[in-house]
Amino acid sequence: MKLAFTFIISLVAFVAGAQISISPNTVVEGGSSTIVLSGGIANRSDKTNLGGATVVLGATTGTPPISTNTTNAISIGKLEINSNVDYSLSGLWIINQDLKFTLGKLVTAPSSKLVYTGTADISGSSNSYILGTLFVQGNAGLRTFPIGDAKGYAPVVLQQVADADKNTELGFGVVSAGPAFTLGSGVLDYLKDRFWQFTNGSTGSYSGSQVWLSSNDTETFFSDGKSATVLENDATGTTNDLGASTTSGYFASNKLASSSARFYAIGKTDEITLKVHKLITPDGDTKNDVLFVEGIDSVPENEVTILDRWGVQFYKKKNFVNYPDASLPQQEGVDYSKLAIGNYVVVVQYNERGTTKSVKQMITVLK
Repeated sequence: MKLAFTFIISLVAFVAGAQISISPNTVVEGGSSTIVLSGGIANRSDKTNLGGATVVLGATTGTPPISTNTTNAISIGKLEINSNVDYSLSGLWIINQDLKFTLGKLVTAPSSKLVYTGTADISGSSNSYILGTLFVQGNAGLRTFPIGDAKGYAPVVLQQVADADKNTELGFGVVSAGPAFTLGSGVLDYLKDRFWQFTNGSTGSYSGSQVWLSSNDTETFFSDGKSATVLENDATGTTNDLGASTTSGYFASNKLASSSARFYAIGKTDEITLKVHKLITPDGDTKNDVLFVEGIDSVPENEVTILDRWGVQFYKKKNFVNYPDASLPQQEGVDYSKLAIGNYVVVVQYNERGTTKSVKQMITVLK
């Protein structure tokens, strides 16, 4: 006959100076306690319940990574890593309220699984992130995956996850090896030592979303001044060029990613860069007399609009072409001298490789 021992944690804060070992059949009820560990956890019981507790992995010294493992699925209310030493995690861990990365790295074994089911977004930093795969379950809208590899922090963000439900489980991890991406028209190369592996473990709904890939540690790859694009390898092995815009440390795909994707990579393109000249001085000296957009000749399918400070349209032209001389008939009668002194906004919309893009620039008119 096996005896079940009950271990009830009822303190507001419980600090463990070494590893907590929970034997088979031991009943552990964490309640709403806060457990700060300077060691790890070795759980062998299927009766451990920390679903309302806060667990802080907080070692100040030790040999990394500190082992934290479970042979049975374990539920934790809130998990935070705030440690001078990295932790390793094995087994199935379910975090249902909050997952916080403050200091230190959490290494997940390939056969292990860390699942976050809370509603709050997760943040990380170059000082604290997951080396391995993170699964996020049931959250529509924004999802951040604070992941990376031995080279550094390389998070992923999913935007516009509109159709997720409680059974939607999506996973991301950074890996150093991936498939060979077939390069399509306009794609010159791709980063071959960092890939983002995607796992759709959903029994619920997920039809795809916009994906943002971290631009950290890509400076050398783009030292030639080329632009980025997001590449996707789907379930059939097909490479999809999703395009990209640069935003807040990420390359954001212009097209929605597929629900059947397997890997993502950052590609390099010969993308056109448009530059709107910021000054118009319509005084007839042939210098800055008219609007000029560098690179516009490379994208003849375009539309250029000039708006005043109140958003009132002064000029709109499809298939705009630069004509520096205001006297030429190709200017189609637009009289820049009628522009009052002040600031205006120029919006250029154009089509590149099947993707509609736009550039917005404030300009100044002086006389």
